[in-house]
Amino acid sequence: MVSDLEPIPAGKVLDFGPAMQVLSPKHRAFVEAYLLLNCEATAAARAVGYVDNGNNSISVQGHRLIHRPDVLAAIREKTLAQIAADVPVYRKALDVIARTPHKDQVKAIGMLLNRGGLPEITEKHISITVALTRQEKEAEIKLMAETLGLDPKLLLGTVTEAEFEDVPEGMEGIW
Repeated sequence: MVSDLEPIPAGKVLDFGPAMQVLSPKHRAFVEAYLLLNCEATAAARAVGYVDNGNNSISVQGHRLIHRPDVLAAIREKTLAQIAADVPVYRKALDVIARTPHKDQVKAIGMLLNRGGLPEITEKHISITVALTRQEKEAEIKLMAETLGLDPKLLLGTVTEAEFEDVPEGMEGIW
């Protein structure tokens, strides 16, 4: 029962993380019970001493507790700590699958390699084509030249606008 729980004395080292330490003893007990009772909020609330006054009040209390930000943070903290403690078990299970003909054998091998520091390398090739008109190209060159402090005419040369006609055959050089 919760009444057996005492507040955490200052300076005492516990297996509780920061999120659990800020909870009241009853809320800490609820988090522990919630995780032990397969995440059943009503059963956890009942196990730590909340009373059902009718009208499904204990279910409501359990629901409220699992939606409190401080309780959720403590549940997350405890869950992550448990997962971290169980990593060798998970690795061993993956290792068994990776070494045994199984439908997920290739996937398990990939997961082990990924977690072992050899992640899958994904390559993407992207090709971008930009089509500029002659005027747009000249404008870009002029802008870059000016930005670099260069004379755009030295880069572009001199362009003379003129009209031309074809010279009839045999008349070359007469004009």
